[in-house]
Amino acid sequence: MDGILIHGCGLLSSNRPKNQLLNEDILQETSGAEQVTNTDVDILADKIATRISAQPRWLKLRQAALYSSIGQKKLKILAEKGEIVGYPDPETEKGVWVFDRLSIDKYRMKPWRDKEVITDEMFKRIDRFL
Repeated sequence: MDGILIHGCGLLSSNRPKNQLLNEDILQETSGAEQVTNTDVDILADKIATRISAQPRWLKLRQAALYSSIGQKKLKILAEKGEIVGYPDPETEKGVWVFDRLSIDKYRMKPWRDKEVITDEMFKRIDRFL
């Protein structure tokens, strides 16, 4: 029988071209493979999408340094200055620092925003002379 069937941890593909596969193919039984329902496929697709897009908002110091390409010492300094959101996590006894990923992104975009503002101001001044 043709179709995509879950077998152990992997997927077995059909001999037919992908554009010819039908949802019913997923439901077909083959010896050695488990029958998969449309609900099972939806659950699996949802789990895959969640794993692919899962990015935690709060990062530990090492993770934040890797994510941002900013040194650990510099991240702490930026957090102490209030340029990014970061602090020793009150829920840990060791005082492990955590950082808000979104604030790091905002900090990284700041030079671009500043350049846009400067460019806009320059164009406004040029327009005054024209």
